[in-house]
Amino acid sequence: MLSERKVKYYSSLKIKKYRQAEKKFTVEGLRLVDELLKSNYPLEIIIFTEKFQKKQKGFVQTVVNSGFACEIIKPKALRKICDTENPQGVAAIALYPSEEKINIEKENVIVALDDVSEPGNAGTILRTCDWFGIKTVLLSKDSVDPFNPKVVRASMGAIFNLNIIQSDLADELIELKRKGFVIFATAMSGTNIFGFNTLPDKYVLIFSNEAHGISDKISVLANEFLMIPQFGKVESLNVASAAAIVLAELRRKDTIWFSES
Repeated sequence: MLSERKVKYYSSLKIKKYRQAEKKFTVEGLRLVDELLKSNYPLEIIIFTEKFQKKQKGFVQTVVNSGFACEIIKPKALRKICDTENPQGVAAIALYPSEEKINIEKENVIVALDDVSEPGNAGTILRTCDWFGIKTVLLSKDSVDPFNPKVVRASMGAIFNLNIIQSDLADELIELKRKGFVIFATAMSGTNIFGFNTLPDKYVLIFSNEAHGISDKISVLANEFLMIPQFGKVESLNVASAAAIVLAELRRKDTIWFSES
């Protein structure tokens, strides 16, 4: 049975400063824990209630046979650890991936999020990126923490398949431009994405806070602005929806991208 001290410790990971200090985060629910295990992402422990153990005997036995550290936990204690009001009876404590610098300049397409602070939007964009084969996502420092429980849930496990870098976005973009990447930013005005046919070999695609738009320090780095044409009267398009539209359209057009699939 998981000790009260451990319950308190793991509960603290719901708070950003403790996640970052301990370099650990919580993964909730059967589907996400299963995705975590399939990904070979580093993890510390898997915890589940007795009710879950009885209901999901096959899953629990597989976990035990795989040699992962496991502990039984009371439902009340699990609720303290999890961010959801009614957890499914299982959770895992995962470790942050290695901070070893990854060579991203070999990639053709990189997505960047500029001040995307809403967890559901960020997680959905990560999920969309994984669907369309994006391997690296850059986040500005003022974007949401990618290991926020709501981001992890909204990503539906995509977070385990992506190289996510949260740092000074302007510095990252300057370095990528130096290495030959073209910087595209999505905006309310610019080149119509549906009439845009010439894609460079390597590019970064920036999505920004839908309320405030692209920040000035990032805007000046963009080589070109792309926009989704508006046909109705609504003021703006949700950034996660915009990301799905743009990525689908560029995926369709990008012959270099297709040739590598």
